[in-house]
Amino acid sequence: MIAKLRGVVLDRWGEFAFESPRPNDISIIQRSSTWLGAGGKVVFLLFRRGDRIPFAVAKIVRDERYKHTLQKEFDHLSYVWKNASAGFRRSIPQPILLECVGGRTVYMERALKGKLFPQVIKQNWGIWKKKSTAKILEKVEDWLVQFYSEMSWERRSLSEQDVCAYFMDPMEAFSRGFPLTSSELKFLNKLQKKTENLVGQSIPFLPQHGDFWGGSILLDGGEIRVIDWEFFKKRDLPLLDWFMIMVHPGFSVAKQGVQSLLSEFGYCFKQNLCSDSLKDISRALCDRISLNWDFLCVLFPMFLITLASTRDMNSAGTGHLRNNRWKPLFSYYVQNEAEFAVFN
Repeated sequence: MIAKLRGVVLDRWGEFAFESPRPNDISIIQRSSTWLGAGGKVVFLLFRRGDRIPFAVAKIVRDERYKHTLQKEFDHLSYVWKNASAGFRRSIPQPILLECVGGRTVYMERALKGKLFPQVIKQNWGIWKKKSTAKILEKVEDWLVQFYSEMSWERRSLSEQDVCAYFMDPMEAFSRGFPLTSSELKFLNKLQKKTENLVGQSIPFLPQHGDFWGGSILLDGGEIRVIDWEFFKKRDLPLLDWFMIMVHPGFSVAKQGVQSLLSEFGYCFKQNLCSDSLKDISRALCDRISLNWDFLCVLFPMFLITLASTRDMNSAGTGHLRNNRWKPLFSYYVQNEAEFAVFN
């Protein structure tokens, strides 16, 4: 497979418009396998011989039943690339190729320079370096606002259908899919009453990256770069991407089980997200998109509920958990709601 990929890249070097002359050979290094498990997505980094920075990234699925994930990423990134300005394109990968190579579907994009977000903030058990991280998050805020502007967005009054589709239906699916404690049921009842009053309220519907955690954000000097566009949406509820980077900046402990993830979550909020500096950044973002701050106490739990319903539950409807991450985070939030000063 690697030999065939190498041949395609070298044979079509001019077509792909890489800046440098065609090399005699390239190196291909496997980076990781992602969330699809045994049928998972494998990521390869492509280097010119002797270079330390890759010029392209190739993604292949082990099981062709999952090739739709590559098709989605290619289609989404192609849309964003087509509608982005030349300046904004410097912050996203350029899609290059989606085709069958050696019997496998291959997606390829240009590589971006930069270090991953968690490598830069240099956290210690979830405690960020507050001053430097606040400056980085201000740049992330700037990037998000530019992203909204580049893709265009709309403000509209919530209809009854909107409230059902974005709030009531996800809560119903969540309550059917998970066993809930009495305190969680009580919380959901309160949340439902709040959402019933949203009909007629005006909010911005924004484009969303959809997987805006620390592993999708690169920093190159003072510039933000964003990769992994599979879950992009043209319009969705506001601040979902902002919530994602606040909750899941990308610490390695997240791969060590749900208790470690809860530890990460707790540290993020107690040490970082309840801080005045991050609260100020969040308020500034709300002001820039003309969103009433009071909406956050509804939008954030809906963010956790929706992710639990869509990413924890098995899409085949068997009732078995595919992951077990977002529902425990919702439970943590309900148990510690009073501590979440960032939303007060």
